[in-house]
Amino acid sequence: MYSNRENYLIAANNYGLVAAGTKLYNTDGSVNILPGQLGIFNSKTHIAVNTFINPTDVYLAVGYDTNGDGVAEEVRKSAGDFKGCNSIVASAEPPRGGCPEIWDFLFDCTTCEAEYGIKVQVESTRQAPYFADQHLPTYPFNVITDCCGCETCTTDHNCNEIVCKIIDQINQTNSDSQSLLVKREFDFIVERLYPTISHLTLPCVSGSCGTSALCKLNSVELEYNSTTYTINTTVVNPNDPNTMLPGQVKLLENQLNAGLVTNNIPGKFHVIQKCTDSCFEITLNSCATIEDYDFEGTCVGAAITTEEPLTVSVPTNCTDCGDAGTTIKRYTCGIRFIGKIFPQECGCFPPAEYIRNRGTRLRVFPTTGFDCNNWTVVQKQDLVLEEGKGVDLRWREYTQEIGGPGRAYAPQLAQLPPYGAQYGRIPSALTAKCTDYCQYSFQHNIYSNNEYGTGQTYYSKLHTIVAIPSTDGTTRSAFEGAINSWIGSLNCPISTITCSVDQDQQ
Repeated sequence: MYSNRENYLIAANNYGLVAAGTKLYNTDGSVNILPGQLGIFNSKTHIAVNTFINPTDVYLAVGYDTNGDGVAEEVRKSAGDFKGCNSIVASAEPPRGGCPEIWDFLFDCTTCEAEYGIKVQVESTRQAPYFADQHLPTYPFNVITDCCGCETCTTDHNCNEIVCKIIDQINQTNSDSQSLLVKREFDFIVERLYPTISHLTLPCVSGSCGTSALCKLNSVELEYNSTTYTINTTVVNPNDPNTMLPGQVKLLENQLNAGLVTNNIPGKFHVIQKCTDSCFEITLNSCATIEDYDFEGTCVGAAITTEEPLTVSVPTNCTDCGDAGTTIKRYTCGIRFIGKIFPQECGCFPPAEYIRNRGTRLRVFPTTGFDCNNWTVVQKQDLVLEEGKGVDLRWREYTQEIGGPGRAYAPQLAQLPPYGAQYGRIPSALTAKCTDYCQYSFQHNIYSNNEYGTGQTYYSKLHTIVAIPSTDGTTRSAFEGAINSWIGSLNCPISTITCSVDQDQQ
């Protein structure tokens, strides 16, 4: 959205709103607001009102500590005043984790002594500088199945031979270890699809799993070939024996996969963030299934769910016709393609340039050998980029005019050397942290007449974003209560907002 000004008010420390009747400014120039504390003020008297209803002309403000002494020396304000229905859009969104795009290539009815090929087309941030939009990088992978053995032998063929050969080719498993050539790193990963994928939610201890602790998993119980196996895990939060940290999920994944290898169980565990929020789940792509689990302490997990990735709905007649019928088909083999999401550095100064589109989109299609009606491509998950993690807020704070007035963005700061204060910007100017935020967005207009008296009216588009840490329940409740009281009092096409609903995606 284009705007003349875009102001960010970053709350902190879980304060309530500034008490009604409090004067924002003292006669000596000091301010009656704490660092990170939000307030609603009368735009004429600068007295806190704690509500939008009376008076109508108000602005939002947050205290800003310029020197790290724990006292607010300055105030950052919303982009202009709120004047009734001049707020044309109000929305809220909770933090969410990023999820990659996933495609499954399913097939069956293959033969020996035949060539099979697929192509993967990649559209990603990392490849964009080297390819034009109409010439996206496309990678072909071709394999030849083994000889039939003799002319009288059956032509029945295990299609998993194709799966394994294509995956080995992509992963360059059989390449010469002594070769001086650098292995190609693709912007996607692949794995073989097994008949069943089990899902187990990894519960949060409290708050959002993006920043708080997770329940400690002691063990999972698997059923494979009518035999029960138990995989024990030892990942634990060093400060709390009953929990583990989000940063330890890769260690947990490695321990679970090591347990599969020890027990000779085919398949793979993943511990990933959900697309719907910042919490995590454990998935097992295998011939085995998760039957039970054990969490430390009082943690209670949700029910285990399963899916059959090789079983899909396919059209029975004209694919592109409106009256096309469908039927359920179970394929024999499959390859899963998972696009990569590139991590964004957070916490350094100067901050790394924020790149929003850092995911990967894929297109997978056959080129050779696969007969009609014996293959299909299914999108299992769309690309979802993480939001509300603080990294974007830090970059936007850094690139705007000093003091946070929402003007004079300086993209050239991304090319400056990483030393010293860049154009007067210092670390204390960045009030956003690398944590989960609820973000409240307000888009509104102000108008004015020109100085020549011609009657011409100018409109300025203003944008204010209030960011509150998702775990700061006191601040969130106070702010949402005040905002929604104001919205409810207006006869305007604006709906009430809450961080519990991602209105940005509706």
